[in-house]
Amino acid sequence: MLGDSDYEYIYTVEPEEATKFYKIYEIKDGDKCGLLQSIKGDFSVEDAYSLFGQLIIQHLRGGRLIQNHKYDS
Repeated sequence: MLGDSDYEYIYTVEPEEATKFYKIYEIKDGDKCGLLQSIKGDFSVEDAYSLFGQLIIQHLRGGRLIQNHKYDS
C-alpha cells in the first residue's frame, strides 16, 4: 500500500495467513484478482494502512502482526 508521496508502507504476511483473506472476503480460494479487487475497494482511502493493519490484527494469527515496515522514499 502506498502512503503519501513521501512514504511507502508495507505489511508482509506469511502465505498461509494470507489465504485467510479468501474466507474473510468470501472469495473463491485462489481467485487472486477477485481478492485484490475486494481489498482495493475496502482500502482505497487515506487511512488505508491503519485500517488494513486493524484487519490483520482482528483476523490473522490471533492478532499477531507478522511484519510492519515504513520506508522513506
